[in-house]
Amino acid sequence: MFTLSDPSTMQMDIIASEAEFVEMSPGMYGLVSLDLNHFLLTYSITSISNVPM
Repeated sequence: MFTLSDPSTMQMDIIASEAEFVEMSPGMYGLVSLDLNHFLLTYSITSISNVPM
């Protein structure tokens, strides 16, 4: 689970290391994933906009 503190700057509080589909702002969604590889924490954000409701 991820909590985005500011979607415009992509700052977030990391609660658990897993992939999560989140609503970053109204109408904009993102797939956020974390990977711990050799003590280096990396994360990627793929933004998906204009998702039909």
